[in-house]
Amino acid sequence: MATSLNSVQRSKISLEARKRFVAEMESALTLLGSTVQERLTSMLDESAPSREIQVRREVWTDYQTKRAAWLGACAAQWQAALKPVVAKPTPVDPDGLELVGAEEMDRQIIASKISAAVSDKASSELNDLAARIRYLDGTDDLDARDILKPEALILLTVEQWSHAGLSHTIWPQISEAVQRLLTEQMKTAYANANAFLVRYGVLPTIELKDRVKRVAASAARPAPLDPPTGPGPMPTDQTAPRSGGFFAGRLGW
Repeated sequence: MATSLNSVQRSKISLEARKRFVAEMESALTLLGSTVQERLTSMLDESAPSREIQVRREVWTDYQTKRAAWLGACAAQWQAALKPVVAKPTPVDPDGLELVGAEEMDRQIIASKISAAVSDKASSELNDLAARIRYLDGTDDLDARDILKPEALILLTVEQWSHAGLSHTIWPQISEAVQRLLTEQMKTAYANANAFLVRYGVLPTIELKDRVKRVAASAARPAPLDPPTGPGPMPTDQTAPRSGGFFAGRLGW
């Protein structure tokens, strides 16, 4: 029998969708590391002023020893972003304007350009996922630091590069390669997150109004909470009990 999701259930499945998204992106970190390695290596053969060539060699050498630290920090920060967002105070000048360092500003610009490309290429999948998450969370929009937003995940990735001790000035030359990879990986991860939510009966059909504003908790009822019969297995981390509902078995409700 079809049953409406209560607020606790909606919160749990919303978090589960985010966890699955992060796990899928983490599985692409090895490929991200190799992509950057290939790009840095190819740059050594490209003509450039002697000083620039020296910088490229230094970055290439640094990358060999700091690559694992960068990728590990990315995974750690993505996981940390699954926790509730806590507002952090931003330094302000006497006139009340936020103070942002030049390097931090550079990172934000780099991340913004890459995330814009991802948002453009994965707009359909991302918009559908945002609508479903807004329904589950009961909000009008995703928080700017929500890990599902391209700019949030990508900014963390760029930040950890600098925190690992790698030069941020090389990003304009590796950004395109990173952008291509992340666009492909995130588009797939968004599509899989949508498929996961649809299997759980979360807004199987999305109307135009769902894309532009949140759906009130009482505006729609999910599909029956029975195991899906569509393609692909459902999570197998737990075994669904004979009673108590499919959600209860899968997500511990």
